[in-house]
Amino acid sequence: MHIYFIIAYEDSCHTTSREPGETVVYEAVDDIVSDDPHDRLTFPVEIPNSLAPTGMPPYKMNLKSGCIIMLLRNSAPTKGLCNGTRLIVTKLQRNIIEAKSIGFENGETYFIPQIPLIPSDSNMPFKFKRKQFPVRLAYSLTINKAQGQTFEKMFIYWIFNSFFNAY
Repeated sequence: MHIYFIIAYEDSCHTTSREPGETVVYEAVDDIVSDDPHDRLTFPVEIPNSLAPTGMPPYKMNLKSGCIIMLLRNSAPTKGLCNGTRLIVTKLQRNIIEAKSIGFENGETYFIPQIPLIPSDSNMPFKFKRKQFPVRLAYSLTINKAQGQTFEKMFIYWIFNSFFNAY
């Protein structure tokens, strides 16, 4: 499953580089979450910076006005801002992304702030907190994220056997 995510993410990054306009780079602020002061020495901030846990935004995001992003958290479900909601960026500011929805409330403008996020992955030897926009580029989607959505046009990049018989 992780292979598909990597391909989707790399394809989104490549697509953004071809878009016209100025690229705005957003770097997250990572912090080790621990009561033990030795954990901060054992795990320097460069370690969480290099991680990309499932469901977390990347440490470094390159965005442009007009690019397609996907929410990674339920921000305001009653307004249609749920995990997986796709939006088009209209304006990039220092601490806010202004974006218009593509689906549920088509054309509605939303303001997305940076928020602190803690990954739920318990396999890591430490916990960390990342302050970043809860979004990811979404020119490409995995099969799971695309389920239930309607697309005007679609391109399928099929290099792996996604469906197989386990028996």
